[in-house]
Amino acid sequence: MKKQALKAVTMLVSIIALAFMTAVATNAQSGRQLLRANVPFDFVVGDKTLAAGEYNVAKINQDATGIQVLGANNHQSALRLTSTVQANAPKNRAMLIFHRYGDRYFLAQVWTPGSAEGREMSKSKAERAVERELSRIASNKGGATAEIVTIYAEMQ
Repeated sequence: MKKQALKAVTMLVSIIALAFMTAVATNAQSGRQLLRANVPFDFVVGDKTLAAGEYNVAKINQDATGIQVLGANNHQSALRLTSTVQANAPKNRAMLIFHRYGDRYFLAQVWTPGSAEGREMSKSKAERAVERELSRIASNKGGATAEIVTIYAEMQ
């Protein structure tokens, strides 16, 4: 009885190890596109504020349902679900698009070169709150709006 249980556990561990190795090999072969950008200001991804610095940005998976933003030097990271956004023509350069409200920056879109399809993050609660406050102030002063800031990136 003990031998059968030990054999079953050994077989299960072997199957799990094989599945893990296959997943790692598949991910390594997937040609995951990595963008590297130097962001000169603190910015928000979802509900996480990241310090200014150099960042790597990549799709979480092949289906591109999300992105990962990983600090190259400061070990900060954030994950965010995304949706597809279309441009009129393919982009010539990799870029990160931010919405700026006063001194706060929110990552909004990620574009890779040679593609008219980018990834767009939905607005977080924090961004919507800042946007509402800006709208309230703008209605009193007349005309203040969010600014679009583009940071160019390099393919790695």
